[in-house]
Amino acid sequence: MKPVAVVAIGKKNDQERTIMREKTSKACTISNIAEYAQVSRSTVSRVLNNVNTKVPVSAATRAKIDEAVRHFDYTPNANARRLSIRRSYVIGLQVPAHNPGMYVFSDYNLIGAMHGIEKALLETNYRLQILFQGKDYVATGEYLTLLKNKSIDGLLIWGALRDETFLPELRNYPVILLNSLPDKHAGYCCISHDDYAGSYALVRMLLARGARRFLYLGGPERVSICGERERAFFDALSSFDIRFDREKQMLRGDFTYDSARRLSEPHFRRGEALDFDAVVCANDMMATGIYDTAVSTGFVPQQDFLLAGADGVEDCARYDLFTYKCDRFQLGFSGISELIRLIDARGGDVFERRIPPLPPSRGQQVISDGKN
Repeated sequence: MKPVAVVAIGKKNDQERTIMREKTSKACTISNIAEYAQVSRSTVSRVLNNVNTKVPVSAATRAKIDEAVRHFDYTPNANARRLSIRRSYVIGLQVPAHNPGMYVFSDYNLIGAMHGIEKALLETNYRLQILFQGKDYVATGEYLTLLKNKSIDGLLIWGALRDETFLPELRNYPVILLNSLPDKHAGYCCISHDDYAGSYALVRMLLARGARRFLYLGGPERVSICGERERAFFDALSSFDIRFDREKQMLRGDFTYDSARRLSEPHFRRGEALDFDAVVCANDMMATGIYDTAVSTGFVPQQDFLLAGADGVEDCARYDLFTYKCDRFQLGFSGISELIRLIDARGGDVFERRIPPLPPSRGQQVISDGKN
């Protein structure tokens, strides 16, 4: 084995002394750094891990440690550092795994929230680890292992389904559910858009414009935001004493354009009168599918019938749709900010926060006077 020279610095007479030691197969350790800088291992640990103490480490001592780190080209062991400070400075973002025809990063709400997540993270020392919620991930309880061994300090869960079974295991950890309200979400921290308020205001606006015979295109039943939007739809109809036949007037899509085209075709026949005067969809993408089906059969949306979606997706703005927009940036920013607060406090009160929607709009134009 090749000997390596360790030079002690900072002596009063500024004389260097060389200490010969055997270099093993292991990388440089914190002990080598301490010996080179002529300080204790605990002082090195405090500086490398940026730990604040009652007696601060002097600038001169920090300089000696920094020089030692450069001399050895030292990289701290991530596992040792994590155990030492009980922090990894990594936040997990758990997202649904790929399903045929559905890609998680085609979710406009998630992409918008990522801008807020990025902004919040860049103001901290934290990094982000994306975790795909596949079958093995859930079956092996990987989410719990990552939290227990401090590979991640906290976890954001995006789009948890209404009937998720793994959530009870996470009650005592820094976890926030983003953009979802599972049926049994009491006891969990949740941040979501106020989809009920947005949908209720949108349907009430259509009713005020004279709509009475509705067709409703909902999303997957297990997705919690679909439940919120549907509940708002039915409550708004009830406020006008409007009857609704769920078997005949309700369709169930999967949030995609193609599902809307397929389901809506039997309801639009060229030359035949429509049996509805308004269509409400669980998101904008399905509303665009309805729009194109109508145009392809000779109907004009917003003239022959009113058409509304949800989310205010920018890519759908070229369509003449009534919709409401969610503040996706704020959703992501709040998720990171609140999660770090939970991590720092090592717990805290359970909360449920709803981010208010923006007012209903038509295309790019906000509806403020009911005449747009």
